[in-house]
Amino acid sequence: EKPGKKGGSEFSVLHREHFKNLFGIAVCGKVAYTVGQDRSVVATNLDTARLVYNLPCFAGFVYTIASNPIDPSILAVGAGDSQIRVWRTGGEQLFDVTNIHAKLNQCKVMSLAWHPSREGLLAFGTDEGRVGWVEALGGSRMANFSTAQHRGGVYSVTWGPCVVGEGEGLALYSCGDGKVLQHSMKTGKAIDIQESLDKANGSEGARP
Repeated sequence: EKPGKKGGSEFSVLHREHFKNLFGIAVCGKVAYTVGQDRSVVATNLDTARLVYNLPCFAGFVYTIASNPIDPSILAVGAGDSQIRVWRTGGEQLFDVTNIHAKLNQCKVMSLAWHPSREGLLAFGTDEGRVGWVEALGGSRMANFSTAQHRGGVYSVTWGPCVVGEGEGLALYSCGDGKVLQHSMKTGKAIDIQESLDKANGSEGARP
């Protein structure tokens, strides 16, 4: 707000970052913070009217976070709002975040695992039992899913050598509802490897 020429006040626009209703405004020092219905926090410098950052907030609990083994500055975050966020913390922007939501429906992303040698390949597991993978650093970022599914939440996904069958490269493994599945990205099919694990451990295993 500035004094007007005729004794009143004139206003200047600080930013147009929000695309829905504004919920609140707060000022700390020379930075104004605004939050809106679009679930973003926007920080703007009051002196220069320059954007400090626009931070997309989470619409649900954060369930998992995974650091890329090839570039540890790249983080993947899974939350309860049907999205995977890929945050490039080493970028020129303070918050360089890409949202992946295609084909995730209304799921909660409960587990994540980056491939140890393919930089952009990210595996994930959901609360409804689905297991999938996505080229998180690519252009399309379209998720693919295994044809097999757990009966409940997938609490862990990881990459490792094939236990059953012969495959090229690493297989994807998932753990949920008391069993471990080995997934093939080539065929999209999965194998229950609990019997193989029981033989290797010399036990029958406890199955639900």
